[in-house]
Amino acid sequence: MAKIKAGTTKNRGTTAKAKAKAKAISVTPTTSPKPRPATRDKILTAATTLFARQGYNHTTISQIAKKAKVSEASIYEYFSGKEEVLLEIPVRGIRENYLPRVEQSLFGIKGAFNQLRKFLWDYCRELICDTDYASVIFLELKTNKNFIQTEAYHDVQLFYRKLVTIIEAGQEAGEIKPHLNPHHARMVILGAFEHMIIRWLLKDYAYDLFEQLEEVFDIIEDGLRAEPRRAG
Repeated sequence: MAKIKAGTTKNRGTTAKAKAKAKAISVTPTTSPKPRPATRDKILTAATTLFARQGYNHTTISQIAKKAKVSEASIYEYFSGKEEVLLEIPVRGIRENYLPRVEQSLFGIKGAFNQLRKFLWDYCRELICDTDYASVIFLELKTNKNFIQTEAYHDVQLFYRKLVTIIEAGQEAGEIKPHLNPHHARMVILGAFEHMIIRWLLKDYAYDLFEQLEEVFDIIEDGLRAEPRRAG
């Protein structure tokens, strides 16, 4: 099993070419997230809890208002309706949390497989730390066809683009099979990861998610690796 190895920090003599390349593959948004009104955050927090615990279809604007301790009119000042509330929930997770931290999280880690494992491990940890958010994203939002029309979906694409970047770098380094389509490889990785998360949520967190992630990742790594791993 591959282990994550920390690398050394870059020296001050980094070339302009390397800096340009690093900038080109960065998935961090070009502008920092703007602070949102406290009322809007209260509404999104309340909605996340209710959607996760009783389902989107069984939640009303009235219930969200009561949970957030605001008036129903206040909700309509920020959102056109319940669906827009749902579609805004991933903004906090992706744009304001995952995207700004992904580059920092992978900094100094050498090797494509170590980076892929770290990416998935960190994402998994975030979902475990906020199971309500995870439930809304994977059990409610994934089936909403309007989600792909939102800015939040674009942020998700940027976040998952990092997987393609890692795979391409692994191919250039000779770690990953060169003939594989990086986008198809990402599809396999995310398909396995998301299935694992959904099953874990539906089973009420009945098993160790990290343990299963390691087993699943070993299978993925064996499929992607250019050369077989050495025994032991």
